[in-house]
Amino acid sequence: MKMVAVARMAVCLSLFLLICQVRGIYVSQRVNETIQNLLRHYKFSNREIFSGNPIFPRDPPHGKREVSKTPDVKMVFMSGVLETYEKLFGQMLNQLPTSTPPSTGTRTRLQPGQSVRSNLNYVLGMIKEIKKGYFQEEEKLLDELRDLRHIQVHSVVQAKALFELPRMLEQAGTVAHNDSMRRRRRRQAKSRMALRG
Repeated sequence: MKMVAVARMAVCLSLFLLICQVRGIYVSQRVNETIQNLLRHYKFSNREIFSGNPIFPRDPPHGKREVSKTPDVKMVFMSGVLETYEKLFGQMLNQLPTSTPPSTGTRTRLQPGQSVRSNLNYVLGMIKEIKKGYFQEEEKLLDELRDLRHIQVHSVVQAKALFELPRMLEQAGTVAHNDSMRRRRRRQAKSRMALRG
């Protein structure tokens, strides 16, 4: 069952790479061939590939707010998706059998696992390159958000949290107020445009 989930994620990556472009980066023929080779190796049926919803939605999850449509949110979302793919392909590499060193006197020929390994390494390297080139700030933000979730709750942290609470409440209120004012101004501008036009 775990391998099916890994396989589905690999298929989604291949579809993502085949369809999407990331800021002018196009999917090369080599990437397409590499993905096709991996799909052949893992022998996925069309039923498994096209069975319902994709692993990752095309856009960030839509909430009630328009925030999910902003470029910053999309960048953070895509950074999280790429990080998940990086983990996925790392796991797929770890699941491959380890290669034995070639003995002397034999021809060095790629074994099937080595070919798959090189294909996975190529795709993983490409993902890392895209993340490094375009998503460094978003990755830092995701790391900071993860760190917030793992704060240890003990007496010193509780005391500091209580001390910082007024400032955090003020900031949260300001952010929420600014967001609602921005949405209000946008609605007013739309209604003025509708009255004029």
